[in-house]
Amino acid sequence: MGSSSLGLVAPAIPDFIKAAAAAKTIIDTLESIQSQHVLSEKRQITIGDLNGHIRLENVSFSYPSRPTVPVLNNATMSFAPNQVTALVGPSGSGKSTIVALLERWYEISDGGISIDEFNIQELDLHWWRSQVALVQQVRGNYS
Repeated sequence: MGSSSLGLVAPAIPDFIKAAAAAKTIIDTLESIQSQHVLSEKRQITIGDLNGHIRLENVSFSYPSRPTVPVLNNATMSFAPNQVTALVGPSGSGKSTIVALLERWYEISDGGISIDEFNIQELDLHWWRSQVALVQQVRGNYS
């Protein structure tokens, strides 16, 4: 009876292996996020009078799941304070990536991002995310 049950499970073994590999990726990601939060607890910088001048300087980035595919390569741009700013470009040009990097969902590979001359990596993570807002445009036909 046991061997016949094992025979029924055998075709699903590749699925178990894929699930274990996916679980490892998820656990590694969660541990990385947790270590970022531990690091952010050590960095308690907040800016009392935030003007809002954002600068990306020579920023390079690849997603951890595709490290050989650069999304940004030495990108440099500046966003003036108190201005409405739109990032416009074709799909895959890095618009959402720039926002994710500003919100510190990922760490950049090279370069730096600053707000009012402060490196955003040195800012208190919870405080910083409470200062950043995104209004996403939904694409559709509204006629």
